[in-house]
Amino acid sequence: MPSLLLDSILIKGNVLLEQPSSPVSPGVLLDTSPEFAAECAILCRTLEAFRSSYGFGRAIAMPQIGILRRVIAINLGSCREADRYSSTLPGVSCSTFIMVNPVITYRSDSFRTLWDDCFSLPNMMVRVQRHTEVSVEWQDASTGELYVWDRKDMHFDLSELLQHEIDHLDGILATERQCPLTSPSVEGPIPTVIRRDDYEARKDHYSKMVDYVI
Repeated sequence: MPSLLLDSILIKGNVLLEQPSSPVSPGVLLDTSPEFAAECAILCRTLEAFRSSYGFGRAIAMPQIGILRRVIAINLGSCREADRYSSTLPGVSCSTFIMVNPVITYRSDSFRTLWDDCFSLPNMMVRVQRHTEVSVEWQDASTGELYVWDRKDMHFDLSELLQHEIDHLDGILATERQCPLTSPSVEGPIPTVIRRDDYEARKDHYSKMVDYVI
């Protein structure tokens, strides 16, 4: 089953990844819509299968499995990581949880650069620029309750993750966010796309080219 789930992840070049997704309609909840519940279950199992197979991966957007709904599945990696946010960010879980209709309501004027990876860009790392802070609103898949995550309560690791996933909902891949800037600590131009295996082999070298390392 895991291999079948992973085979369902769309790869760059599939036109569905370039299309904006539709919001989930009011009243469509896990308990009231068997179709929606089944889609969310597949999304969660796909994320869990990827994490089990590759040892990394924190989130996946529903368009990445070919369903154009504004839904994201997130797993922060451990209960310790979730506990870091549980007192300030409502809705956080120490297991995989669903975010419905997430919207960025605030973006800072400042940015940070990082090497970004993506399930839909296998063995690729893209140098991107993300807003240092964002605020996000989203709905609970079970109750429809609206949650508000304020920028002041999020570390950059979660902020950049949400920006990446919400981009997917808008039909934008990380390759469209390439950041071909120079760095005072590195001579010459900096590549914007590299192979993940090269990054892992020379992580110290490539880490000098960005402001933040995941």
